[in-house]
Amino acid sequence: MSAATLFAVPEPALNPGTLYEETLKTVDLIKETPEIARSLGGLCALALKLALEADNLDMNEKAYARVKVYDSLAAVLDKLYQAVDTSGAASGSQLAAVLDLVINDTADPGNDL
Repeated sequence: MSAATLFAVPEPALNPGTLYEETLKTVDLIKETPEIARSLGGLCALALKLALEADNLDMNEKAYARVKVYDSLAAVLDKLYQAVDTSGAASGSQLAAVLDLVINDTADPGNDL
């Protein structure tokens, strides 16, 4: 429990970056697949939140903390991919292609941590 402050301290604004924008594309494609959209709503919201956090990581933060955010985002994206893959709803679709691209991205800035 935190103590009350004398005046309101605004939280720093989080600015969407590349990870958020690409994750949003994935979420938008999932929303267009009614067979799975309802069951993946929470995971989609979590993916967007984690992507926003990942885009705004403080590079002065410990490396293990940054890696934890990247790993968490990768795990959520993997769960989304598995759900889409096992549903068969997006076989050969644009959604499957986007998810493959995101999951197999070797140029990920988190890879060097």
